[in-house]
Amino acid sequence: MNKGIRNVGDMPYDILERTIDQFADISKTHPSDYVSIAPVGLGEPLLYPRFFDAISLIRQKIPKALIHANTNGINLNDEMIDKLYKSDLNELIVSINLWDEKEYGVINKAFLFNLVKENAENLIRKKPMDKKIVIKLQLLNIHLNYKYKSNFKDYWRSLGASTFNRRFSPNSDYILNLMPDEDRKIYDKYFGQDHNLSKRLRYPCPILFHPFRYSVMVDKDGYIYPCCSSLWFPQNSGLCIGNIEYDNIEESYIKVQRIRNIHKRGMWNKIEACKSCRSWAVMRRSQS
Repeated sequence: MNKGIRNVGDMPYDILERTIDQFADISKTHPSDYVSIAPVGLGEPLLYPRFFDAISLIRQKIPKALIHANTNGINLNDEMIDKLYKSDLNELIVSINLWDEKEYGVINKAFLFNLVKENAENLIRKKPMDKKIVIKLQLLNIHLNYKYKSNFKDYWRSLGASTFNRRFSPNSDYILNLMPDEDRKIYDKYFGQDHNLSKRLRYPCPILFHPFRYSVMVDKDGYIYPCCSSLWFPQNSGLCIGNIEYDNIEESYIKVQRIRNIHKRGMWNKIEACKSCRSWAVMRRSQS
């Protein structure tokens, strides 16, 4: 990108602690609720210096939480694999996403397909017999991959891992306008057919009507959002509902109802982030 969407950096540990403390309070108030936590942001979680401290903290504060993460697989060396299997992580998704070496290299601008594949194979091979962590290999559900779906699934399942087809979320106008011309050409060439899904008749975004009581994202600066797509937009784009340093998640979540009502009335263009977002297009219309 030739312009920054957000400042690059890691979440300070004190903000992470406050975030986990608030989720722990919510889990005590609603003990029957399902709690799922992903210590993952817009980057690669295995590069976060305190990633394993974060997992331990979550397990300590919320014993029954499902803790899951996804990785691009580049840093899955022997040392990292050993740490993962000694941690309290419940699920790890390796996002290979593309099952062709050349296409992987061109789209990612990194010809590391074979490294990631070998790392994933080693991850599966080294899994202890008594470890219940679920390992999944992810493929993007795009036209480019349709011819590889069966091969991808058969290959990884033969090694003892699960597979996961992830829905492709078309980029927003905001992100497309930030792309250098070269990146935009690659995007249009390889993802254009899938991107056009967003030209269908628009409806209220299903993410806003998530069945979980409190489904939120907290960015590295502590700002709270109702969906992962909003993390790509500036903080003044209309979807920020608070900050973990001075707001309570439960109280902040009341603001989501206002956003829902705007969508129900078909007035999503009044919210800057929602105006150009296309994530809604790959999900079934909710019974909002």
